Amino acid sequence: MELKEKLSNHYNVKSVQNLSIKVDEENRIVKGVGNTFYWIDSDLEMLISGSCTKSFRERGVESTGTGKIKHQIDHSLKAADVVGKFTVLDERELDGKTVIYFESKIPKSVKGDMHLSNYKEEIYDNHSIGYRVIRYVVCKKEGKEVKERNAWNKYYPLALNPKVADENGVFIVLEEIALYEISV
Repeated sequence: MELKEKLSNHYNVKSVQNLSIKVDEENRIVKGVGNTFYWIDSDLEMLISGSCTKSFRERGVESTGTGKIKHQIDHSLKAADVVGKFTVLDERELDGKTVIYFESKIPKSVKGDMHLSNYKEEIYDNHSIGYRVIRYVVCKKEGKEVKERNAWNKYYPLALNPKVADENGVFIVLEEIALYEISV
């Protein structure tokens, strides 16, 4: 898919792996990471700190807005596919990385029991986010435009895996996204 087409999509998915998930079975709370900032993924995209701030403010746990950010299964935005309800959703440092952190209350129901069991048994072992790109910048090491080279110089030092940028000579920084959901 071409860059222009990808960035004009209304809905994209980005995943993260290998960060721990904690399950408080007694209180039915799952604690985990939706995504990691400053990681250049397989789509050559890197979220930066602050990119979700507006979403957290407008549709996060503390907001009074409707259409809250959801804890879903398989990026389905159907009400029947809700895993739990976020009680904490923010940006924080965890294990030396800046992440989208969440805590989610899993409901007492047959479906909820299944989801809680899947977390406890580590069947659910990673998460990804569903979002729409609001603002981005292309970073090119040897870009024709000064803006691209300046973006490279600004964001490259922040990358957790700069080798990906080195190998491709380009990456995209997502400066702002509309975060819709975090999925198992």
